[in-house]
Amino acid sequence: MALKKFPYGYSMLNGEIRICENEAVIIRDIFKRRTNGESNYQMAKMLLESKSDYFSDSIHKNSCKISIILYDRRYIGDDNFPPIISVEIFDKVQTMKGKAYCNKRICSKNKGIMNTYFTPTTAMLIPNVAVFEKEEFFKSLLKSGSPVQIRNAIFDLAAEKYKCIELKGE
Repeated sequence: MALKKFPYGYSMLNGEIRICENEAVIIRDIFKRRTNGESNYQMAKMLLESKSDYFSDSIHKNSCKISIILYDRRYIGDDNFPPIISVEIFDKVQTMKGKAYCNKRICSKNKGIMNTYFTPTTAMLIPNVAVFEKEEFFKSLLKSGSPVQIRNAIFDLAAEKYKCIELKGE
């Protein structure tokens, strides 16, 4: 994998930051899949199988790259980068993270910058049949499976549980 000087999805041409459309398609797909509830692991696995140059590392490293992409505000046009996705999609993805996404705003009281954050949302895990099946498969692997099989079963189980999370109040 070649070292990138710019975030995935961008390049420099004649001193101007430009969108790499073939990479931008993948960026948009990553955000769309996240809003549909897909986990980093699921997306990383899919991108590894697609033989993309940038996502040619292990599933774990690709999952980290996806996480970095999902947190990067440059994809909505910050820091003089042309926007690849809308602010609405970016904000929706941020509310789906494990912790509250913080915006900066000017505080009139002390004329400084302070964090504002969303009200905490209570999450409920409502397991389905697939969760129970994956738990049983995981238990059987603990007795006779290889470390790689066990690790993959853990990721599959976590991905299935992630799909079952429902947020109260939404």
